[in-house]
Amino acid sequence: MEKFANRLGYSDIEPFEVIRVVSDKCLEVRAMDSERDPEYKPEFAIGGFSAVCLNQAQQKWVIKSNPENRVMRIRLQKSGDWKSACGGRWARAPNTKNLASWIQESAQNARLKSRCLSLIKEKTESLVLLIFAKHAHILL
Repeated sequence: MEKFANRLGYSDIEPFEVIRVVSDKCLEVRAMDSERDPEYKPEFAIGGFSAVCLNQAQQKWVIKSNPENRVMRIRLQKSGDWKSACGGRWARAPNTKNLASWIQESAQNARLKSRCLSLIKEKTESLVLLIFAKHAHILL
C-alpha cells in the first residue's frame, strides 16, 4: 500500500499521508504541510488569462508530516475513485518505477497516454504525474 494520497482540486493537488489502512476500501489520511522550495523561482510571461509560468515543470515543494493536522477517512468507490465524506476526490500516489504500466492501464485518452509515455522516456516523471493528474482526473 502506498504511503501517500493527494486531494485533487480543480488545478491544485494537496499532499496527504496515509496514516492507517482501515480496510481494502477505507484509509485514514492526514494533510501534510507544504511550502514552495525557496530555491525555485517562477518565471512568468504575459499570456493566457493573465500570465504563463515558463518553468512550471521545474517547481519543487518541501513537504513535511504534521501530526497536529486533522485525520480523515477516504473510501474507495465502485467506480474506482477515492472520495471523502465531504465529496473530495483523491488520488493514490503511484510507485514511479511502475509509472509506464500504470499509465498504460489507466489512461482513457489515447493522446494523453501517448504524451505521458513519451515523457517517461525523456525521464520527466514528475511532469508526467502533474499532467496526468490534472488532465485525466484519475487515481494517482
